[in-house]
Amino acid sequence: MYNPIRCLLIGASTFFWQELYAALDTAEDIAIVGKSASVVDARQFSHTPCFNGALLPNGKCPDIILLSVQTLTLDIRHDLQQIATWFPESKVIVLSEIYDRQQVLEALQGGAWGFLDQKQAHPDDIIRAICTVNEGGVVLDPQAAGWVLDKIVQERQIGPKLEE
Repeated sequence: MYNPIRCLLIGASTFFWQELYAALDTAEDIAIVGKSASVVDARQFSHTPCFNGALLPNGKCPDIILLSVQTLTLDIRHDLQQIATWFPESKVIVLSEIYDRQQVLEALQGGAWGFLDQKQAHPDDIIRAICTVNEGGVVLDPQAAGWVLDKIVQERQIGPKLEE
């Protein structure tokens, strides 16, 4: 039986989203199960905040949620907490046009499985990211990956040394 990766798209309607939607809609392994302009509006796709998995109208949780973040002032941790409450089994990939080191780290600490630069990512890159995260991997654009590694090195230098 064929089971496509179920994706929920959250973000403002822009040319980027229109292009991505068209690419996802033609991808064989991906099914778009909903689109929402904001995190708050995405709640419509869950029957209720629940603890056994929020269900879409077809009775299935989205496997992957693509969250577009438009500004640096957005409280990304709060948004990720809301998403986790409504869709506890879903994995989130954050897409952002404008971001900094702090936002990337907050997104990952908040539970995101990926962070991509929306300006640099081609729809094919996002499709690969969806497949990778669905299989349990993590996806970061190169700059975000550098910031994460830098943070790990800094913490290791400050914290206690691990015994080898």
